[in-house]
Amino acid sequence: LHSIINSYRTPFWLERKHWYVTCDYTISASSSQVLLYTKPVNIDNCQILIRCQALSTDGICYFTKYQSNEKDQNNEKETLTKLHIGGNHIELQGIQRLTNASEKNTTLTILDLHDNQIGDEGIEYFCNSLKNTLTLTSLDLSSNQIGVPGVRYMADLLENNSTLTTLNLRFNYIDDDGIESLADTLRANKTLTTLNLSNNQITCIGARYLADALQKNIAVTILDLAPNQIGMMGAKHLTNMLQTNSTLMMLNLWSNRIKDKGAEYLASVLETNKTLTALDIGSNHIGDDGAEYLAHALQTNRTLSTLNLQHNSVTNSFIQRINELIKKNLSNDS
Repeated sequence: LHSIINSYRTPFWLERKHWYVTCDYTISASSSQVLLYTKPVNIDNCQILIRCQALSTDGICYFTKYQSNEKDQNNEKETLTKLHIGGNHIELQGIQRLTNASEKNTTLTILDLHDNQIGDEGIEYFCNSLKNTLTLTSLDLSSNQIGVPGVRYMADLLENNSTLTTLNLRFNYIDDDGIESLADTLRANKTLTTLNLSNNQITCIGARYLADALQKNIAVTILDLAPNQIGMMGAKHLTNMLQTNSTLMMLNLWSNRIKDKGAEYLASVLETNKTLTALDIGSNHIGDDGAEYLAHALQTNRTLSTLNLQHNSVTNSFIQRINELIKKNLSNDS
């Protein structure tokens, strides 16, 4: 946008002609266009358009939302609260333009940037620019090639942020070192309720970091770790956390190789835990031995209403037994 509009940022246009040119990059469901104009223009018939707007009077980008209609030449500007631009491969230069706009935005609450190849350098720029943003509540950075440096920038942002409630970091390159930095921030964070770390490189060590943090955290209610490689020891660390944590309601451990021993650890805490309502331990090499522990725990547990054991080696008799116990919990809720 700036390369197009630069020729109009001269004294001739600004001081003598008083001609203030606007350049927009419009995003719609069907196409994207660059527009250069000095008055409101019609773009397409009945479309919702998101404009990343650069003015000739300054170097700042702004987000605006318009509804265009060929019968109405005066497009109505609306407040932008949600922006979904996933899968656009915007990379570093694009994230710089985007964050310039976000810095001045005071209404954006949901930002979806999944699958954009932002990388660690882009995340650094992004996080630094968002430190003073007071409205964003949901952020999707999945599939963006984020590694340890990137997640550390994210942790720094969360340290002082008091609005973000949902963070999606699935399908990145986050390992145990990155989780350690994130866990340090989670200990004190009081607003983040949903954390998605699925499809990363987390082992039992990272699970221990998270478990230690969540023993002190009083906000996170949903934690998604599927699939990673936390193993049975990772399940043990999370079990220790669940003995004292009273806020976590949904835990996804799909495909983490926790096996029967991991199921035994989790079953031991289900006997006393009164907050967990959904547990996914599908595809974890669990057999009837692990299912026996779970069935025994469900005889006293009255809160778990969803238990996923798909793609394990549990026989039908145990599946039916567990289903009956879960149904009993559901009837207790109603």
